[in-house]
Amino acid sequence: MVPMESSPGTPGATFAQHPSRAVRSLAREVALSFGGEAPAEGAMYAELHAEVVRRRIDRIVFDGDCDECLWLCGEIRSGRLGSNPFAGLIAVLSSSDEARVRRTIDAGVDSVLLLPFSKEAASVRFAALRKKRPFVVSGGYVGPDRRKEARTGGVFLMEAPDPSRPDEEIQAASKVLEVRLRRALAERFVHALVEAASRRASGEEIEPELKIDVKRCRDRLAAHAPSSPPSAFSNLLDRSSDLHRLFSSEAAGFGIVLEEARRFARWASESCGA
Repeated sequence: MVPMESSPGTPGATFAQHPSRAVRSLAREVALSFGGEAPAEGAMYAELHAEVVRRRIDRIVFDGDCDECLWLCGEIRSGRLGSNPFAGLIAVLSSSDEARVRRTIDAGVDSVLLLPFSKEAASVRFAALRKKRPFVVSGGYVGPDRRKEARTGGVFLMEAPDPSRPDEEIQAASKVLEVRLRRALAERFVHALVEAASRRASGEEIEPELKIDVKRCRDRLAAHAPSSPPSAFSNLLDRSSDLHRLFSSEAAGFGIVLEEARRFARWASESCGA
């Protein structure tokens, strides 16, 4: 666990993205009240994306009705885009539609603002970002922990820093997140593979969605390989490729797949670290 100081950092860059100028103006006003540099703004998703790629952004208020923006949140949280996976993410929604709210939360946002919202409501969301936050790291979700019950295998917890902490602290915490995400992805890959192999071994048909999940898990695991991966992680990817090829072959003996998947699970746990 990376030690974090309890005092909040100085707020860094903030970006307000929304088609409504009034929403952007209110978000910028609230952000300024918490200190830091003058927030940037843009009406379009492309402007937000470009800004996240260009420099470190610590706080983002965005249009939660925009599917591309929700995708962007997932990319930020998993470390594939931008330089601060712990950035404060506040989504603005036009309605309380249950499916949309759930999808927004599942993207890893810190909080939601429902239109129309007050300055006071926005201030509460911004203030919450200045505290340490428990984060969940799993094969399908990275973001604030909202569950109260105990979690099982393949799900890891860590303490996320105030998004405005200095670069070295954000980078140190990011390394912890990356290691845990690799292990979570490896465990999810094995879980999907074992489920598919078990069904085939018992004569059940494997749904197309499960086959897709196996490939998606392996691809995500490969996407999180370090630029100069240690031999243990390279071996992990090689073995996951072998298992996926064995799974994909209609002629394969799925009892063999099942045994190999279980062996891989033990090996992946040792290779990825905690």
